[in-house]
Amino acid sequence: CVVFNYFENDTLVLQKFRDENKHFASTTNCEQIPYNINSALGKECVIVTEGEFDTLAFLTAGADSVVSLPNGANKNLECFNRFYDSHFADKKKVYVATDMDTPGEKAAQEIIRRFGPEVCFRVRFAEDCKDANEQLVKHGAESLMDCIANAQPAPITDIVGVEDIEQQLDEIYQNGFTPGIQTGWHNLDVTRLSFATKQLAII
Repeated sequence: CVVFNYFENDTLVLQKFRDENKHFASTTNCEQIPYNINSALGKECVIVTEGEFDTLAFLTAGADSVVSLPNGANKNLECFNRFYDSHFADKKKVYVATDMDTPGEKAAQEIIRRFGPEVCFRVRFAEDCKDANEQLVKHGAESLMDCIANAQPAPITDIVGVEDIEQQLDEIYQNGFTPGIQTGWHNLDVTRLSFATKQLAII
């Protein structure tokens, strides 16, 4: 079988085993950390993959900062929590290179949510490839690095321009704020304090 060694600095934290029939096992009672986490330290950019073979594919193609989720396309990404400040907070670009299937897309969205869409770029592979390893095997190292070069910025949602709320602003200017839900406590309600969604009430 193949043994994947998960190091943090010089300390061996976890070992995962895989045989030719895709049977998996790992050492027990060990912390789940990102694979190849040392490579992300002090780099401006990092590639996040879904598995060890995909990380090795990018390393083979010439990338030098690549990490992998320890448990595949799992929405539980607590493995990043302890390393965020030290390994990821300084990143200018996070390339999200999970698989091109439904679990991979869900994992990608969770990674983007966690690190912020302003720094994330979604990596897409060729139509005949599910992941980075297939891209390398079928189309070569240059093609795989082209996927990084052509990665698209993650869409930033919930940005509102003045033109989007112009009519609402006019209504507030002309009529004042629409009363929201009152508390039932006279001393608060008499001050015309009320609560509505998407409004901040400071008491």
